[in-house]
Amino acid sequence: MLGDLAKAQINYTAALNLAKAWEAAKPTDPLRRQELATVFAGMADLEIRLGQVHESVANYRAALGVLEPTGAGAPEGTRETAGVCYNSLGKALTGVGPLAAALDAYRSAAKIREGLVEQYPSNVRYQRRLEVTYINIGLVLGSEGGMGDPATAAVYLTKGREIAERLANLDTSNKQAKDDLAGVYQNIGRVQSRLNPAAAVDWFQRSIAITRELLDISPVSVDYREWLGIREREVAEALGRTDRIPGALSHALASRDDLIDLIRSQPPRKDFSGDLMRSYCVLADLQHQAQDDAGASLSQQGAMHLFNVVEAGEENLSTDYSLAKCYEVFSRIDAAHSSEWLQKSDERWQRLTAAGVHR
Repeated sequence: MLGDLAKAQINYTAALNLAKAWEAAKPTDPLRRQELATVFAGMADLEIRLGQVHESVANYRAALGVLEPTGAGAPEGTRETAGVCYNSLGKALTGVGPLAAALDAYRSAAKIREGLVEQYPSNVRYQRRLEVTYINIGLVLGSEGGMGDPATAAVYLTKGREIAERLANLDTSNKQAKDDLAGVYQNIGRVQSRLNPAAAVDWFQRSIAITRELLDISPVSVDYREWLGIREREVAEALGRTDRIPGALSHALASRDDLIDLIRSQPPRKDFSGDLMRSYCVLADLQHQAQDDAGASLSQQGAMHLFNVVEAGEENLSTDYSLAKCYEVFSRIDAAHSSEWLQKSDERWQRLTAAGVHR
C-alpha cells in the first residue's frame, strides 16, 4: 500500500511540473490556474495519506495562491475549488496546529461556500459541503481537544445539523446523507460531552442508531464498523461522566470488541490502532471506577501495547491529546507510578496548549 502511494507521489510530482508549465504559458487563463491548483491539492491529499501533514499544508496554500482572487466575482469552478482547498487546509491544520490558523481556513471555506449556496440554492453538493465546514468550525471551537469555546461552536453545529437533517429528509434512501447525519449527531455529542454529558449521551445514541441502520444495509463496510467502535467508546465516556457505570462499561466493552474484530479482519492501519488504544483507556478508567482493578490493569496493558504504533510517524494533535488522556487515566489506576504518568501527560499538554488546545 505504501509502495503504491509512493509511486503515486512520483506521478503527482511529474503532473505538477507539467501543470506549472502549462499555467505559466497562459497565466491569465482561469481553467489553467484551476487545473494547477487541483494538482497542488491532489498532491496535498496524497501527503495526508502518507502522514506528511506539514508538507500538505504548504501545498494546500500553494493551490490557494494560484486561485486568488476567490471572491464573488471569480468563476464558479474557481470558488468551488478554493472552498475545497480551504476546508482541506483547515483539516490539516487541525491535525498539526495552530488551531487558530485552522479556524481561519475553515471560516474562509465557509464564506466561499455560503456564497455558492446563496447563488445556487438547489445545488445539493454545495449545501453538503457547507454543512461539513460548519461542523468542522464547531469541532475546532468546542470539542475536547479544541479551543474551548462551546457557545460559539453550538451556533455552527446547529447550522450544520439543520442542513444535514434537511438533506437526509430529501432522500431517506441516501446512505451518504444518513452517514453525514450520524456524524453530525456524533460531533454535537463531542462538544457537549464535558459540559453536558447527559445531553451528549442522547446525541451519541442517535448517531449509533443510524450507524447500526447503515451496517444492516452494508454489514461488511469498514467505515461503518470503525465508526460504530468509535461512537460506542464516546457514549461510554459520556455515560461514565453521569455516573452510569454499568451502562458505560457495556458500551466500552462493545467498542473494544468491535475494534478488535475490525483489526483482525483488515490489513494493519495506524488509525485503527489509535481507535483501539483510546477504547482501552476509556475502558480502564471505567473499570477502575467500578473497582475492577484487575480488569483496569489488563486494559491499561492493552493500550500500552499499541503505543509504539500510535506514536510512529509525524506528531499530530490528536495523538498528543489521546496519549495525554490515557496517561491521566493511568495515573489514577497505577498508583505506584502516578507521578510519572502525570509528568508524561503534562509533556503532551505543553505541546497541545502551544498549538491552541484548551485544557
